[in-house]
Amino acid sequence: MNKKMNRSAGKEKLDDVFVQTRDVAAMMLCQKMFPETLWVDAFSSENYKSADMSVVRAIVNGGAPYEDIPDQVVSDILALTHVARYEIVPWREAVLSVLIKDFLSNLRTSSSILCEDAIARVVGLLGESNSETGESYRGTTKNATQIITGQRTRMRKTMRAFTLALMYEMRYRQTRTLDAMVADMDSLVRVVRDDDFFLDTFPIDVFGDDKGILNARGRFVLNEARKFVLVLMNHLKEIDEMIQKSSKNWRLERMSVNDLNIIRIATYELLFCKVSQTSVYMNEAVELSKTFGSDKSRNFVNGMLQQIWDDNKKAKA
Repeated sequence: MNKKMNRSAGKEKLDDVFVQTRDVAAMMLCQKMFPETLWVDAFSSENYKSADMSVVRAIVNGGAPYEDIPDQVVSDILALTHVARYEIVPWREAVLSVLIKDFLSNLRTSSSILCEDAIARVVGLLGESNSETGESYRGTTKNATQIITGQRTRMRKTMRAFTLALMYEMRYRQTRTLDAMVADMDSLVRVVRDDDFFLDTFPIDVFGDDKGILNARGRFVLNEARKFVLVLMNHLKEIDEMIQKSSKNWRLERMSVNDLNIIRIATYELLFCKVSQTSVYMNEAVELSKTFGSDKSRNFVNGMLQQIWDDNKKAKA
């Protein structure tokens, strides 16, 4: 495997530090997951002199920003890749586990370049295919990364829905603490209240059972939503000022609670986070408004976000 190679997708490129750090992390994680695995070249070789060992240890042992990622969640997502004609190979399992951890450490991160890097890492060591079984390592690894990306996208969407639900409760139940609200969400079978329409429309999907009890992935997503709410609250005044400045005909207090909160969430992601495609975040906000808004919410949210982006994109650049 050529450790000096820059790996790229489109116009994006990963530098040697990133590539070599993930090489070493995958190697160490492979030996941790499969202790019988032996390596011909030690990770301390000159081939890996650019690797950031502090990041390697964080990936392997769960340091910041990977400290809130349970091993069970990584294992559950990895298991989803074990589909027909997929051969379980220690090196590939470790590489995909590193990819999963990178995705879970930031659900909003760009996916294509990291997936291409993981595929190159697998094929660089294992070759294009298994000469005995005929399995295409490139093709099946690409399929695996697509499954992981799809899972990450669903988790990101569910995190936004949890965030919206928590912000909704914060608006109408101001005497309850955020932790109490999170506890409400942890078991979605709750005492039905008049304004509790989230119970009927909430996208539990694969993150809970038919009784509304969250599984490991669901609990992880809920914790991410909790952290997201705290970040949003720290920037709320600035976000609201941006929204109000871009709103030509509406004061914030006249907007519906859900429409405003959807716009707040997307405004933070567009203007406070590193994003590669603004249309993705706008589209996902519009999808959220279809589920939790009125018939007019879709056009309102889309129009507001486009105006907010147009008004602030120069400052963002």
